[in-house]
Amino acid sequence: MSMGAMRGLLVAVAGGVLVCLAVCGGAAAAEPTDETLSGVVEIHLQDLMVRASLARLRGHPNPDADEFRLTGHALRVARLLLPDDLELLRLEQEAWETAKDSERQMGTARRILSLDPKDQVAQLRVALSGINRLQDADARLQAYERLLGARGESLHPSVRSRLALDAALLARENGREDRFRELLTLSTTLDMTNKDSAALYAATLLPETESPRDRVEILANVLAADPLDINAVENLALELMRHGAYFGAMQMYDLLSTYLRMDGSRLSPPQLFDTALCIWNTDGPEGALGFLNSLTAEQQARIDAERRRLEEDGIDPGEETVAFLSPELEMTRLAIALVKDDRRMADRALVFIDFHIDQRRRQIDAAVEQNPEINPEQVRILRRAASLQQLWAWLFAGLRLDRAEQLIEEMFPKDADQTVAEIDEEARELLADRASEAVLGEMSAVPTEVAESRFRGWLALHRGDLPRARALLQPIAEHDRTARWILADLERTIGNNAVAMRLYAELAAEEPRALLATAAWWRLLMMRVEAGNESRIVRSRKARELDAYINSFAPYIKQTFRDPRRYVTLRVVHAEPMVGVLDRMRMRVEVRSSANNPIAVGAGRPISKRILLSPDVRIGGEQAQQMMSPMIAELASRLRLDPYESAEFTVTPSWSGVAGFMDSYAFSRSTMRWQATLGFRTNDEGHFTATPFSVITLTEMLTRRGVGQPDATLASRIEQTEGTELLEALLLAQTTIASSGWGRVDARGNDALMERQRFAEDAVDAMLHRMPSLDPRVATIAALRLIGSGAIVVEGVRGRAAEAMAGHAEADPTAAIVYLLFLVTDEADDVLVRLASSSNEDVRRMVRVLRDRIDRAASQSR
Repeated sequence: MSMGAMRGLLVAVAGGVLVCLAVCGGAAAAEPTDETLSGVVEIHLQDLMVRASLARLRGHPNPDADEFRLTGHALRVARLLLPDDLELLRLEQEAWETAKDSERQMGTARRILSLDPKDQVAQLRVALSGINRLQDADARLQAYERLLGARGESLHPSVRSRLALDAALLARENGREDRFRELLTLSTTLDMTNKDSAALYAATLLPETESPRDRVEILANVLAADPLDINAVENLALELMRHGAYFGAMQMYDLLSTYLRMDGSRLSPPQLFDTALCIWNTDGPEGALGFLNSLTAEQQARIDAERRRLEEDGIDPGEETVAFLSPELEMTRLAIALVKDDRRMADRALVFIDFHIDQRRRQIDAAVEQNPEINPEQVRILRRAASLQQLWAWLFAGLRLDRAEQLIEEMFPKDADQTVAEIDEEARELLADRASEAVLGEMSAVPTEVAESRFRGWLALHRGDLPRARALLQPIAEHDRTARWILADLERTIGNNAVAMRLYAELAAEEPRALLATAAWWRLLMMRVEAGNESRIVRSRKARELDAYINSFAPYIKQTFRDPRRYVTLRVVHAEPMVGVLDRMRMRVEVRSSANNPIAVGAGRPISKRILLSPDVRIGGEQAQQMMSPMIAELASRLRLDPYESAEFTVTPSWSGVAGFMDSYAFSRSTMRWQATLGFRTNDEGHFTATPFSVITLTEMLTRRGVGQPDATLASRIEQTEGTELLEALLLAQTTIASSGWGRVDARGNDALMERQRFAEDAVDAMLHRMPSLDPRVATIAALRLIGSGAIVVEGVRGRAAEAMAGHAEADPTAAIVYLLFLVTDEADDVLVRLASSSNEDVRRMVRVLRDRIDRAASQSR
């Protein structure tokens, strides 16, 4: 690699990203006097260094660990100017963490904890750092035990909960299963919001827990840890349905529907099927029919809207389409029709079921045509499954009997194989909509002889051949739910109501999630009414107890979490509403819980730790049209918020590219406000968008005074002024150089631009001339203004700047950092060689990183 190429490696982003590194900063809105200039310089230089360091890192397309190490060292030196800034400490810690420098990361965490003892994340990091240094597993477990005892009582419960979880996993690795369970239980007890603990507890205990109440409570704990987890909501609903607790399950499905609707989604067909069963069992068949009819109406409205859209676009929409539901839901309508003895409704449901099954067959055929290599046996199984479902529906309804008989003969020839293989996942993907197992029951993957006996017996019942039906069904009834339904119908047909009611009752209790269970329950109710028995029958005590438990648990979840504003508030305010061009722009952020239970904070948790800050900048009253990247702030100090607790932290726009943009227009007065979005996501186009659970607020307007227009006196002001007047002149110089395009834009023919470029050239000369004689930190500010203006890429300027800063780099670590990041050219640079022996550790380490990179680049070029 040539020397020029190596030089390009070191300064790759200086010409592009750093053109926009216009930086502002300062101590307070009031203009400082010369006596307070030292403090102003420190704040101002810190702002410049942080923004330049972060912009350099973000401008790198693929930053590696070395880039983050360089940034970490730069931020640490910048922090020396004002060492107790928590926001800067957390930025530095993030750099060390990404660079995988655990020693410096832990040093930063300890400093954060000393300044903010309530920082739960820092508590956890510091506690784990000591434990992780121990090599022996028993010693680590003993250290965990100490922190979980009296020695760790000062730690926040959320921290102790995570320590207990780590200790539990370590105990399991050591073969101590009993202690694993004790520590896991302790972890869930210490912090109800620790979702990892709740999920592991559920995964460990559910397989061996038979008590319905215990199982429901375990799953409820997972939901309590993260009430927005739709999977946890559905798992709890399914468990409640499994025990016949339909009222409790209905509350969960109502919550699930709310969450999905907020996100622009809808319940899936199986979820709608379960919801319909819950409504049937809570509100009766009429309630379930109303639900199904509302779904049909919604579907029809969408179809009609699409037709109108096509017609408005001049496109023929074709024949009118009638809305129909999924096979699961139409099967539910069919079951209700049978219980109500409504043959017209049953026939209508069958029409739609037949349509779906025919459509499925066409989809299978199309898939085979597109991919002839599909396993023929799996295709046969899929086609057979579709026929089994159609045959089951016909015989369930007692309609299409001739076609059913013909299909039986086709499916069960004399020489048929006596088993039906399982449908594998690859084959299942051919099905556009997989029927719910609760609907299909045992229709797939059963011995052919069982299926044949079932369907021939069912057909015999409908044909009136009751002895043949009984003979075929009784041998398989013990293992075939459908056969028991048919036998119950048979007993009802011959008037043996007591036996029929017993069979229906057994079916209803056996598998409450199955369609036949609900149909059997309501058939039982109808038979009791027909018999003149008006006494009320109720579900099992188990189901009633579970419903009561959910009634005490669900209202809090439903009322609190269906609207994020019910459980969290966000407040963002500017520290100062009016600032000058040298003043630091800083905001205070407050996130407050308004819930009466603890709420988890973090990625994928009810309270997101990330806040999107989108700027609205106006220059001279006109809205800026340029694209400005938003800032992302983090609530980095909390694992959870306790009831009504608030967490506050600061965000410094002066360290962002937005401040650089405002510096580009520092001539004029500007205003800025932010839209703050707590919780957001990235869409398919890579843009940040709010979610249904985002909390959004706007800040008040911040006003920033202008610095005035450049004129012929700019160079002399740089040469002759001191204090704040000099700092303002340096900002004006940066703005003039950047806006005029000096050294990069041909101004011939544009008198105004040519004049501004003369001002810029004179300013560059003045800055480079005076920098050697300035205080090292003021000179570093001048260097950063020159770098931010983009002048550094103009031929000859970088070398002159390096020469002007050489003495300061050896005298002051802040000057050294800027020199190493932006001015060093190659390994032979005399200043680089001397800085290798700097008294500042960060400077020495940066030199080693840069030398290593140069050596690697040179070896790769050979």
